[in-house]
Amino acid sequence: MGKNSEIKEKERRVREFLEKKGLGGVLLCRQDNFSWFTCGKADQVLLGSDTGFVSLLITREKKYAITNNIEAPRIIEEELKGQEFELIVLDWYEYDRTLQSRVTKLINRRKLGCDIHFDKAEFIKNEFAEIRYVLTPGEIDRCRWLGQKSAKALQEVCQKIRIGDSECKIAAETARRLFEEGIFSSCLLVGTDERIFKYRHPVPTEKKLQKYAMIVVVAVKGGLNVALTRSVHFGPLPSEILKKYNSVVEVDAALISKTVPGKKYSEIFKEGADAYAKVGYPDEWKKHAQGGPIGYGAEGRDFDATLNTHQTARANQAVAWNPTITGTKSEDTFIIKEDGREMMTTIPGWPMIKAETTNGEIIERPDIFKRN
Repeated sequence: MGKNSEIKEKERRVREFLEKKGLGGVLLCRQDNFSWFTCGKADQVLLGSDTGFVSLLITREKKYAITNNIEAPRIIEEELKGQEFELIVLDWYEYDRTLQSRVTKLINRRKLGCDIHFDKAEFIKNEFAEIRYVLTPGEIDRCRWLGQKSAKALQEVCQKIRIGDSECKIAAETARRLFEEGIFSSCLLVGTDERIFKYRHPVPTEKKLQKYAMIVVVAVKGGLNVALTRSVHFGPLPSEILKKYNSVVEVDAALISKTVPGKKYSEIFKEGADAYAKVGYPDEWKKHAQGGPIGYGAEGRDFDATLNTHQTARANQAVAWNPTITGTKSEDTFIIKEDGREMMTTIPGWPMIKAETTNGEIIERPDIFKRN
């Protein structure tokens, strides 16, 4: 599927959504939806914001890009060139005041849906996200590239960090290697030694590495997300860490193995909870979210699977499970296939560990990288 074909597929999905919901148009203000609809382009200026500086209005007949006079030159030249949007430019100092009236006029007072809370519009954020779940071939190619580059960055960091490096220094080096490829991290956690055992989300501090480090990344480019975790240990691995890591890998393998098209995420989650019990840690799943579909989810996942999740797994959907057992974690991103899966964030050169699932499948997972 070429870029033009992908654009047409996105337009088809949106207009099918409009028909299903009885809408005259949909206003997309979130950065993730902008990137999805424009096939990997970006309207972000503030990385910490869910919304960007361009609103896309897609009606049953046309598509508009509405922005302010500050962003318009770059958006025209670098992001939307050749995509056949009708561009509407509002003065920056009147943008918030005039956007509502302009959108109302463009849809001729028909019913509007919006992915943020917008006056007189139906809030469709969660329903709209579902039409993004099945990735196109082009998106899978971009996800593969992102996964390989992200895994390479973490691998190089783990090979080069030294005892005495602070968590902030490790995080900075990880971010630098990612940003050199145009990748930013919406989540970048680094924990060392006892902090890995104390906190599930070890935000980097000035604490210095003694023996054990864990790096957690959600890497983003063109709206797509991949998540991965890598751990490194200097010197002999303590028996406690070894036991827990081997166990968490078994849980991860169980979750990955059961993630097949048509299976409910609640059922997959239950398989993971059962795997925790099987390896002797029945309550650990209660201490941290276990992950789920990732794709364009700006919050790190499209949603975190639970025992009550009603959605089903789909072929060509991106997923990242992240089981944890206190002090250890296993996490990678993969694409569900009709006949298996493709791992996006594993590359040659990292030590691997094999885990056998209850149905006899052998799944390889990254091991703790051992340094002298």
